[in-house]
Amino acid sequence: MAETDEKTYMQKLAILLPHLLAHNQEHARQIEKWILLAGQSGQAAVAHELTQAALLMEKIDGHLTAAITLLGGHDRHEHP
Repeated sequence: MAETDEKTYMQKLAILLPHLLAHNQEHARQIEKWILLAGQSGQAAVAHELTQAALLMEKIDGHLTAAITLLGGHDRHEHP
């Protein structure tokens, strides 16, 4: 792969990663709502599985954020 191509791919990745992070965070917020609804509906096992999924999504956020940092970017899309 030519150096120019690699630089172009890394530039695209630097743009893409914050969008992926924001998208993941939006899904995590949606899952949090379903965790509450499942719990309120007596579906403790479902709420538990969704909670486990949400925890994994937090780990994904950490890895995406680290990749963004390694590429010299910063996360402009993170929501507290």
